[in-house]
Amino acid sequence: MTTLLAIDPGSDHCGVAVFVDGAVVYTAEKKPRELFDWLDVGRALFGGVGMEWDVVVCESFRLAATAAKAQIGSAFGTVEVIGVVREYCRARGIEFVEQPPAIKRPTAAILRAHGEIQPGKGPHVKDAWVHGRRWLMREGDE
Repeated sequence: MTTLLAIDPGSDHCGVAVFVDGAVVYTAEKKPRELFDWLDVGRALFGGVGMEWDVVVCESFRLAATAAKAQIGSAFGTVEVIGVVREYCRARGIEFVEQPPAIKRPTAAILRAHGEIQPGKGPHVKDAWVHGRRWLMREGDE
């Protein structure tokens, strides 16, 4: 059994999508604090007690020059979320993969063209699902 956790990180809301053997089995939106507390709980629910996530895929963050001025004074909560998830994975020997935000639009178009419909509601959930599907299409068993 392969368990994949895909995360769309954010400073206020994070989307998560869990895939087991290539099939999405859970999607949700969580506050960052809920996400941190849920990492082990979710693993136990979907991977089984004593098992780890096989792969965690997370959207990366790069500050665009066009957004730099708007970020003056920002605490960069999204970056903190990514860092905590990366450290969680490093400490447990879990493969951690970052994917750029730019993959979302073309991947979503491919998925729509193949009749796949995003599970769950909200943009963060959709983005997490798209990141998980992208990894599965490129690296997984598809």
